[in-house]
Amino acid sequence: MKTIAIIPARGGSKRIPEKNIQIFDGLPLLAHSIIYAQKNKTLIDDIYVSTDNVEIKKIALQFGAKVIDRPASISGDLEPTISALKHVLESIDTSDVENVVLLQATNPLRPDNLLNEAFEIYNSKGYDSLFTVSRNHQKFGKIIEGKYQPFNYTIGQRSQDLEPLFF
Repeated sequence: MKTIAIIPARGGSKRIPEKNIQIFDGLPLLAHSIIYAQKNKTLIDDIYVSTDNVEIKKIALQFGAKVIDRPASISGDLEPTISALKHVLESIDTSDVENVVLLQATNPLRPDNLLNEAFEIYNSKGYDSLFTVSRNHQKFGKIIEGKYQPFNYTIGQRSQDLEPLFF
């Protein structure tokens, strides 16, 4: 049975135009996730990039990923990631696929051992899914009627005393 990695990388980012091909630490952003999957080849058998963009496709192929061309109908701003995942799984032979690892191109900084540790937990606990989170150590607030209101703390509270929140 196989484990595959799917990296969704559409071309139409509004906040950061062409973000998935912007250079980060000397490489296109997308390349970091492909390389991470390749470094974990003891766990990941195949790497798929789902995209609607010609430049992203070129980079994915250059770095050794397989590409699934994503239709425009599931490439919009409001389309959830699950649409891209489902499309990849509908486009390939999944008869021997046991696990799917989602790697977001927009999260290129991952500890080297993260995937191994996650798989160990996933397998030892018998889970059917697992995702990673990071603890927030920041103080957040809202603007209500033109005034700042603390959201996850009280004025004067130390950040190390915050109730744990995760993203």
